[in-house]
Amino acid sequence: MRSVGPDDPANICYTSGTTADPKGIILTHRNYTANIEQTLTLMDVPSWWTTLLVLPWDHSFAHTVGIYIMMSVGASLAAVHYGKSYLDFIKNIPINIKEVRPVFMFTAPAMAKNFRKGIEKAIRDKGPLIEKLFNHALKIGYRYNGLGWDKGKGFRIFLKPYYKLFDVILFKKIRANFGGRLQFSSAVPHYWT
Repeated sequence: MRSVGPDDPANICYTSGTTADPKGIILTHRNYTANIEQTLTLMDVPSWWTTLLVLPWDHSFAHTVGIYIMMSVGASLAAVHYGKSYLDFIKNIPINIKEVRPVFMFTAPAMAKNFRKGIEKAIRDKGPLIEKLFNHALKIGYRYNGLGWDKGKGFRIFLKPYYKLFDVILFKKIRANFGGRLQFSSAVPHYWT
């Protein structure tokens, strides 16, 4: 253990080949620790937070955000129960979300899109009035939250009462389906905050 240095390889990540041929990328220990240090300057991750790891563990983002940041601050992480097949894994995600009640969760874009489609379908099924109210609430949420770091700043502060009202009548109910504590997700960010 003492012979390992910051520039020694920590991991070989294999790319999916989305934009080119798949290849292995060697990441050093310092690659990971630098990413952790940089991320923690941008946002506070309290030790009481929990994440549910849906991304593959061999993905460098899953390593950094899902595992190493959580370890570095003493927070907890959970993994989706895989089951006997990939289909079992997919079926277990909503079950594990309700069990773990994550504060943040990151998924692949396709999965995030499916979460969003499911939410929007449930809203549509409640009728045109609820759908219109929901879409208006989303606009307020996007404006109030800005880019995240500027949430409620400047003139946005005047949107806070509307945002809080929509949170009580809409967003809180959506979050309940995701364990009730979700604040950050790659799926649909302004439902959570």
